[in-house]
Amino acid sequence: MSLTLRWNRLFTPQRAGMISWSRKAVGEEFPLHDHDFPEVFWISEGTMQHLINGSTTELTRGELVFVRAKDCHAFRGAGERGGVVCNFAVRADIVRHLRERYFPALSTAWWDGAIVPPSLQLSAVELQSLDHSARELADGSVSDLHATERFLLNLFHRLRQRESPTPKSLEPAWLTAARKSMEDPRNLHAGMPKLVRLAGCSAEHLARTVRRVHDTTPTELVNEMRINWTAAELQFSSRDIADIALAVGFESLSHYYHLFRKQLGVTPRQFRLRARTLA
Repeated sequence: MSLTLRWNRLFTPQRAGMISWSRKAVGEEFPLHDHDFPEVFWISEGTMQHLINGSTTELTRGELVFVRAKDCHAFRGAGERGGVVCNFAVRADIVRHLRERYFPALSTAWWDGAIVPPSLQLSAVELQSLDHSARELADGSVSDLHATERFLLNLFHRLRQRESPTPKSLEPAWLTAARKSMEDPRNLHAGMPKLVRLAGCSAEHLARTVRRVHDTTPTELVNEMRINWTAAELQFSSRDIADIALAVGFESLSHYYHLFRKQLGVTPRQFRLRARTLA
């Protein structure tokens, strides 16, 4: 039997949204429940087991899930150390208004009719941006309604970009699989030659496809993935910056700093300090 959470019993009717964090040790549970309002959550740290509408999945850092009103779900800490869930509950009328006004064609998120609601895998940069928005919602630095609407509009914009790719951006399955394998830091350390081997084609064909799909070169694509991996390590580990850079093949620290600042707008040290300020 599940618990039903109702907005007007938890919050004042005027409240726009509520952000919260929950840390669960391995095996520790948040009980089965449903609600009369939509929410979205993501895994900020570690690993969580998610039970929803009778289906169980394991979620890791950076995975985001939309939960619709009446979805029945529960959490359990998993992996080696459990995890941290950041959850954003929002008034249903605000979600409905923003969708109707700005994104009427959006068919995913809370409007997906599948038994299990849709999810997204966030990059390290997207995760940091989302955590920053969450802190704004939590500390009241901007008005409740303003912060809620800005958060949702940014989220809807990201969804629309993923939902409506242009023909140019359609990626062949072999390149998707190769990029997925390159998320392993050992492969990132090996660099471009490893991407060519994983792709299973000539370097020339890989270069043409990457240019067509991502409008960049394979080397730049690998470096972007390296920077994203190091950004996550900077945020969630205490390893030395030089060790993090070397782990994915940056032998020149000055070159690493140059690429990191070019991609993320700050130095690795500034990124780490900002992430810790938000933690």
